[in-house]
Amino acid sequence: MDRVDLAYVVGVVLGKEDVDGIRVAYTTYTSTLGKWVRDPEGVVQYLVNIGKARVVRSGQGRSVILTDREMMSRVNNLLTPREDVDPLTLVIEGIRKLANPLSGYADIGDVIKYIEGRLNATTNEAEELLIKAIRFHRGRFVFAHGGSRRLKIGSSYYGLIKVVGDAETPGTSRSSGVRLLGPSWRAARDKILSMVHEDYQLITIIGRAGAGKTTLLLSLEGVVDGVFMYADMTETRDRDLSAIVYTVFTDNVRKIQEIQERLRRIGVKGLLRAFAKAGIDEVLESAKLRPMETLKLLNDAVGLLGMSPLVIGIDEGLLSQDDSRAMDFINAIHALRNNMQHCH
Repeated sequence: MDRVDLAYVVGVVLGKEDVDGIRVAYTTYTSTLGKWVRDPEGVVQYLVNIGKARVVRSGQGRSVILTDREMMSRVNNLLTPREDVDPLTLVIEGIRKLANPLSGYADIGDVIKYIEGRLNATTNEAEELLIKAIRFHRGRFVFAHGGSRRLKIGSSYYGLIKVVGDAETPGTSRSSGVRLLGPSWRAARDKILSMVHEDYQLITIIGRAGAGKTTLLLSLEGVVDGVFMYADMTETRDRDLSAIVYTVFTDNVRKIQEIQERLRRIGVKGLLRAFAKAGIDEVLESAKLRPMETLKLLNDAVGLLGMSPLVIGIDEGLLSQDDSRAMDFINAIHALRNNMQHCH
């Protein structure tokens, strides 16, 4: 905060609204301002010189009139307590109000503006709130490309956001949200859950665009037994084993850190001890350079902690059979199946 900002804060707090701006008694103003600056009268003169204040006669004394309406508004916003709202509730409310009635998707740029308006927040503050809501409630949203402003979600960038069924009313159960989706979708989901329970090691979900494949994967969060990790490969350039495992770890940093913390609490030895003590940057680097070894460590940790199985949902995006990366992806998935037990 510079001296001009400080002068306006003091003036807005002490002064009264006037037709020309904020009016405050000169002596009161300079004596209060003098608590924070060495030369308060010099600051007043500087405000006059740059056209942000006037000094006028007022009865037997003088008054300072602050004249910059934009600065007054900014200070008022700064001094007005922010509305105490739950971030998730606010984000869901904004998405629902702004969503396209046909697709259900809202423009992320419009959602950020909505949060700005509700909280009198800056664009950066509104964006940070939205990112935090997404990060801590990832399974409640699905994303699509397009929109006026793109955010990095996992390893990809999206400009459209949609609330999935169980987020329509915060606090409702997942099962009640799932009933909003079609019977064929629910049947597919139930089949996947049973296959995971039966220890299938490779499950492939196929379907036309918009059929609900991504939503199905995300809906497994908190429902499937064990630890579920979603990896978004839709905009990842490479589709080899290294890229897949790196994306799994990058998109699930909080879960990785929680597992490391649990390992440290119980005390482990050998490679798991090194894994538990490693910083997250080291873990991500290891996932990229030594994908199978790092993934096996994670799987061993999950088993040791009694959290099995480790279930990984990999969203490969829009690869066609003609895409040269398709074979890399298929080979990588088979490598996962062949090398990892209880990893799906």
